[in-house]
Amino acid sequence: MKKYRYIYASELKSEEKLFDDLDGIFRDHGISGRPANNIRLGISEAFTNAMLHGNDADVTKSVELRVEVNAGVLTADIIDEGHGNPEAVSGKSLPGLWQENGRGIALIEIVCDDVGYGRNEATGGLQVTLTFRLTGKRKEHGKLIP
Repeated sequence: MKKYRYIYASELKSEEKLFDDLDGIFRDHGISGRPANNIRLGISEAFTNAMLHGNDADVTKSVELRVEVNAGVLTADIIDEGHGNPEAVSGKSLPGLWQENGRGIALIEIVCDDVGYGRNEATGGLQVTLTFRLTGKRKEHGKLIP
């Protein structure tokens, strides 16, 4: 099992560093193709939500990313310092096609094998836990695929 931990300022330029850090994890574990794309997309959406909605783009607040790779599964925790309600996020319905905002949560739930929402004890902020299966069958659009 390998664990990684990163802290980012709540500013848009932090996303570039996030992608560099994810690429390093992918290199360490030989992750590429569809799994890498799904991980990048899911974490990026959760990260942007944490930065903009959780922390209100307040650069004095940070977003923490914890990644664990173990036995063909990558788990990522994205933690903000906001006051979001985990129950309000979980199970959100898919927005209309032309709606400008609100598609991120639905997109996260499509590309991940499992998504959990909770309150982080240390920061009091929202913690989103994303799980990606790297081997075997995985869920896509509600169905298991090879």
